[in-house]
Amino acid sequence: MKKIWVYILGVLTGVIVTFVLVGILGIVISANNAKSKDNLTFFEEPGEVMSDTSYEVFEVLDDNAAIAYGEKLRVLVWQEKGYPYYDRQIINLPKGKCFRQVGIYKDVINTLPVVTIMDK
Repeated sequence: MKKIWVYILGVLTGVIVTFVLVGILGIVISANNAKSKDNLTFFEEPGEVMSDTSYEVFEVLDDNAAIAYGEKLRVLVWQEKGYPYYDRQIINLPKGKCFRQVGIYKDVINTLPVVTIMDK
């Protein structure tokens, strides 16, 4: 009879530990997502026009922001509204538009220009 109780307590302990770890992981992930917005600094006026004409998304930070690679530079691509970014997405410029730097993104490792699509 003792073996059954030991087994039941072991299973219950495993379930409780699993829920606690999942809860902690959720808190850490949501804190990291909140921090990514705090690391953005926007200019009062748009900055220089970027020379790249397309970027490939490397890492999505949230619906509005993604770290992407161009031919010459790694950037954070920002949009106010629109479709969410996804990994390996190619962001091409529509005719009459350009990528323009609108800010800086800083985290522990990176300092990247923030770019968005604007009229020329």
